[in-house]
Amino acid sequence: MTLIIVINIFVRWLHVITACVLIGSAFFVYFLLPAALCGLDPEPRAAAALRVRRPLKIVFHAGITLLLLTGAYNAVRNWHLYNEWPGVTHGIFGLHVLLGLAVMTLQVILLAGNTPRPPSRSLMRWALILAFLTVLAASTLKWAREYGHDHPKLQPPITMTDFSHVA
Repeated sequence: MTLIIVINIFVRWLHVITACVLIGSAFFVYFLLPAALCGLDPEPRAAAALRVRRPLKIVFHAGITLLLLTGAYNAVRNWHLYNEWPGVTHGIFGLHVLLGLAVMTLQVILLAGNTPRPPSRSLMRWALILAFLTVLAASTLKWAREYGHDHPKLQPPITMTDFSHVA
């Protein structure tokens, strides 16, 4: 195996693992942490939630940075494959990027400041829903990329500037 293949596999693995860690962390904060703290008095509950906040910020900020870097690398590396079936892959790629950016934005908003924001529970729910949709778009994009590559006779859609078939 050449070095570039090893790097490509590592970057893809790092992208997927980082997404898993971030989704798992959000799942923990939304479902498990409240369940674990529900039996405590309000003051120790708030103190415990605040103690989790600092490491969570580090995980999310590092994870967002890794996702952006590895995602950009993977996109540049695979762009020629996206161009084999552009009508489908470009749309799914755009959806994946927009959903991912929305999740990252919600996570940054949720973790801004030193104390949790009041609507943080509903924002975290939306962040989780959008994260699952982002993974759905990513897996669909991988399928479309491979399908477009394996079926080279797919006709690309006619563009507005391509009127050669009319004459």
